[in-house]
Parts: sequence; structure tokens; C-alpha cells
Amino acid sequence: MNVLAYTLKRLWNTPPRQVFGALRRRLSRHNTRVIYDLEEIFSAPKHTRSQRPYDFLHRYQAIIHRHHPEWIEIDFAGKRVLESGCGPMLGWGPLAVYLGCDHFTGVEPMFNSAVFDHPQWSGRYLLNFYRDAAALFGYRMDFDRFLQQVRERVTVLPTTHLSASWSEPFDIWLSNSVLEHVEPLAETLLQLGTLAAPGCRFLHAVDFGNHRATKHPFDDLYTMPPATYRQRFGTQINLYRCNDVQRFLQDAGFQTQLTPYYDAREFFTASISPWWRQRYDEAALFLKVGLFHGVR
Repeated sequence: MNVLAYTLKRLWNTPPRQVFGALRRRLSRHNTRVIYDLEEIFSAPKHTRSQRPYDFLHRYQAIIHRHHPEWIEIDFAGKRVLESGCGPMLGWGPLAVYLGCDHFTGVEPMFNSAVFDHPQWSGRYLLNFYRDAAALFGYRMDFDRFLQQVRERVTVLPTTHLSASWSEPFDIWLSNSVLEHVEPLAETLLQLGTLAAPGCRFLHAVDFGNHRATKHPFDDLYTMPPATYRQRFGTQINLYRCNDVQRFLQDAGFQTQLTPYYDAREFFTASISPWWRQRYDEAALFLKVGLFHGVR
């Protein structure tokens, strides 16, 4: 009943457009292709806060640097950048462009290319981003030139990694809460390993929670084997743990370090299925977000 009450509260406090949009995506996940609803996107604070991409990248790098003082901040200048799952607003694309990347490629199966012509795209989101970027990094170009470079230097592939056509290697590879959704993950990383340029730097934030509106981020997840969980709650996450992701990255040739962001042991009271206990220690089971980083 507590879980039900929590879920109902979340539904009550979420705008109806976002509720129905999420339901539409969930029900349509077996369709050939579902694209983002731009009216839903531009009404959602999650997507329209233009400071969000910089805040994430700055925070992740600060956490890594605290654990690894040798970490050098990612330099986009002259680099070819790949972002897995760039989302409806191009993710770190505008930041990479402002900081002088050669080209930015986003892989986003649900991408809606009409975003480039939406009045709130340039007049609100990108303008606000541009003002922040100029304050943070100094004036580098006027706004019209920035808009032009975004259109010229950004490519979004509206497909999966395994189905994408690649024209050049990449020097920087980023993702933010994406790898936990990728299937088949090991095969995808192996392919990307063949496309990464020598010395490619990468940074991935991976969220190992259940991605559901539950009181605890691991509710239900560890009480049953993965196959049972996916039958009951859907296949939107692949259920790999940090050990698996790090191994897959290393098998693909990426020299990978794992920096914990935070764990979520507190308030977890459910019994853990033997399936999980036999394969993972508590550190792996309760890592909520991990940062995977290194060089190819």
C-alpha cells in the first residue's frame, strides 16, 4: 500500500501531458519507431533547463577528480564527439559546439528532427544556453554564428548503435543514464570499440536503479531473478550491474575505471534473491550511480 500511495502521489504531482507521454512511450515500445512529442518536451522542466548538460558534466568530472586527481577535464576543441542517447535537445551537443568540437554525433532512436525548427528551440533553449556558455567560458562567437554551427556540426542518428551508419571514428564518447537501457550491451560496446579513435576518452554515468516511481530505487529488483523481473515490469532496463558494465567496456578495448557516485543501501529492507547474492557483492548490488571513465 505504501508503494501504491507513493506512485499515486507522483502521478498527482506530474502534469497530465507528461503522464500520458510516458504511457504512450511505454505502450508503444514495440512499434517500429516512436519519436519525442515536442510539445511535451518543451513543457517539461527536465528538458528545458538549458544549464542541465553543463551541470551534469561539471559535477561528474568534479567527482572523478576527487577520486583521481590525475583526471584532466575533457577538452572538446577540434574533437569528434559521440553521445549515446543524446535525448530530444541534443544533450551535450550545444556545449561541445560552443567549445569548438569538430563534429558532434548523437545516437537517439526517438529523436524528432522538427526540434530544429521549433520556435522555443532557438529562441528559448539555445539562447539561454548560449548566455550561460558565454558567461562560463567567455565570448567566442555571436548567437547567430552559434546557431549556424549547431546546425552544421551536429548530426543525430535516429536509430540504435548497431543499426547506425558510421562515417568516421570518434575522439570523445559520452552518455548520461543510457547504457543501462542498451540491449544487447556487450555487442554494442564491441562495435563501438572498433570505431573509437586511438586515445578516445569516455565518460558514462550509469543509473542502476529500477527506473520506476517506487519509494526505494531498488524496490522489487533484487527479490527475483532478472528474467522474472523483466517479465513483470518490462524490458526498459537491461539489469546489468557495475561489474558487468566495466567488464563489457574492457572487453571492447576501453581501459575503464569506475568511480562510485553514490549507493542506496539505506532503507532497503527486502530479502535479496539467491540469484543476485551468488553473483554480486553488496557494493555492486547497492551502487545506484556509477561513473565509468578512461581511454580507449
